[in-house]
Amino acid sequence: MTSTPAWSGRRKAAALAFGTGARLSSAAAETRNPLARVQEALGEDEALVDYQMVDRRSAALVVTSRRAEVVPLPLPGDSLRSLVERIRGPFTRTYAGRLDLARAGFDTSAAAALFQAVIAPLHPLIAGARRLLIVPDGPLHYLPFDALVSGSSPAGPTYLLDEFETVLLPSLRFAADRVRRSAPYPRPRRILAVGYQAPGADPEIDAVAAAWPEGLVPRLVAERATETAIGAAAPRVDLLHLATHAIADDREPEASHLRLAPDSARDGYLHLDEIPRYTPAGGVVILSACETLAGRFYIGEGLMGLARGFLAAGARSVVATQWPVGAATAGLMGRFHRELAAGQAPGTALRAAKLSFRRDPAVAHPFYWAGYVLMEGSRLRPVTDR
Repeated sequence: MTSTPAWSGRRKAAALAFGTGARLSSAAAETRNPLARVQEALGEDEALVDYQMVDRRSAALVVTSRRAEVVPLPLPGDSLRSLVERIRGPFTRTYAGRLDLARAGFDTSAAAALFQAVIAPLHPLIAGARRLLIVPDGPLHYLPFDALVSGSSPAGPTYLLDEFETVLLPSLRFAADRVRRSAPYPRPRRILAVGYQAPGADPEIDAVAAAWPEGLVPRLVAERATETAIGAAAPRVDLLHLATHAIADDREPEASHLRLAPDSARDGYLHLDEIPRYTPAGGVVILSACETLAGRFYIGEGLMGLARGFLAAGARSVVATQWPVGAATAGLMGRFHRELAAGQAPGTALRAAKLSFRRDPAVAHPFYWAGYVLMEGSRLRPVTDR
């Protein structure tokens, strides 16, 4: 049992530095995390679930502050992949270049089958938790965990979101490197909001600014949203909110980029290897653009994309998206920032915003809320060659 975390870390940590050109420090590269160290980093209300897909077998290592157990899962990776695609596929498929929500039905039977396959077998171990720290593997990197259907009621399906706050971790090492969640989350005091050419970006930036005290949120929009301006401001802010176009290149991760305004110094394409100089000092990044969690998939390591790039650069919390976002984003992000401004941690704030949508008939469809996920990092800065 004590060797399982080290084995998992070796399988899942290598992609972290890939694509950024950074060499992790010896402390950050250490993957031999004794189980006791992982348990010490967990709060009383947390459970860590580290999924493993090997050959045709699947299992989950479940760790709490008091116990740890490996639980076999009933379905192999191929079956899980098929079920995940039945949920996610309609939300990423376009017709004549546009997403048609009329054709993007939510497959509740697949979501219920996945709940029974990847959550129900763990329930005796995680039932007392409020917060799930999930280390995905294989096809589960593409799974919107919050949308798993746990049951039904007269009002409709019940979801994993209704019971748990979920957070994604790139590997088990990130759990061991966390500070135990005993101190209150420090409310961001310096926020930078950036919007450029994305549908709904202007009302979204307005909603972000309105959530905080007047004058607290400087905005870089339209032609002012340049790499030069963001690079100058980011080292001095606690939270960076980006509402822009994003391109995730699953063939060449280094080509993934955020689209910003060009100026005389830079072309406006913020690529993966440029991310370290744009990571905010406070370590909180909101990537409110299309499919910012996506990227090239590496077996045993996961998705190498924009969100992972910010974690590699030292971000502590990154909110990213699993499929294209739409005009409703302004409402969700406005509620999310109001929760942050009230002192909530990013995971708690994001869950509250998603629950508000899930209970509103106009935006209750999982397309509007389930694709937003929070990834947590260890806040370990990379060491670059000089």
